[in-house]
Amino acid sequence: MVSIWGNWSNMTPAKKADLEFCQKVKGTKFLLCLIVTTIGDQITPQTVRDDYEANGFPSVSAAVEDFWGWEDADDEAIETAIRKYANAICDTVAKYNYDGFDLDFEPNFGGGGKLASYKDRMLIFANELSKRLGPKSHTGKLLVVDGEPQTMPAESGEYFDYFIVQAYKPKDDSNLDGRLRTTVNNYDGYLTAQEVTNKYIVTENFESVSAAMDGGYPYVDRHGNDMKSLEGMARWQPTNSFEKGGVGTYHMEAEYHTNPEYKNLRRAIQIMNPSAHPLVKY
Repeated sequence: MVSIWGNWSNMTPAKKADLEFCQKVKGTKFLLCLIVTTIGDQITPQTVRDDYEANGFPSVSAAVEDFWGWEDADDEAIETAIRKYANAICDTVAKYNYDGFDLDFEPNFGGGGKLASYKDRMLIFANELSKRLGPKSHTGKLLVVDGEPQTMPAESGEYFDYFIVQAYKPKDDSNLDGRLRTTVNNYDGYLTAQEVTNKYIVTENFESVSAAMDGGYPYVDRHGNDMKSLEGMARWQPTNSFEKGGVGTYHMEAEYHTNPEYKNLRRAIQIMNPSAHPLVKY
């Protein structure tokens, strides 16, 4: 599963062919990924922003809100606008033949706004997305939330296939244990601990090429064994004894030049789900 974060709409014929090949031959799932803070983020027509003054609006945000039908203090208009935005995202997923949507939700890390900072509004948003994406839709299209799944409305848990956590530089198993525990507690009453754990994916930051080439950062498991963090994440077994959803990396392309390519990610996959026969020589 790969989330396309940035440059998701610049689909040349070569990119389209590569996308189709990886989907059909390799079975890889590709998700549209957007950080959502307020209404219309990243998919409002550019002309709405460019021509806001000519169209008589005092600001870009006022023009964007008008385009989507958002009116402050009008709860009905706000809900209608949110549902319209959610459907536009679903339309975008279909237009570019992606396999789902990755909701980048980070209200406490610079990603707050009129949508992301309000749980009632995020519940409306997730509910509308779930009609066409995710396990409730029965469409086969994925719906995942990354960043702060532990902050999403508890009622939204059933709408998502996976919770992706940016567990950067976790240092040890106890860090991951604590993150999972917080997320389990968040969805208590709506999802079981097993359901949350099975959806739970922890990721490391490979934006630093040197860290990516090295498999991450120093990590110590609960038994005192030293390793790099991506390996530690792969070997991590939740203390509740349920199986985790998996692991991943931010900027996976940074380790392309390892030998073999993506050596650390390949090893993490083999740790969690070993193949019967070696696929790559290290």
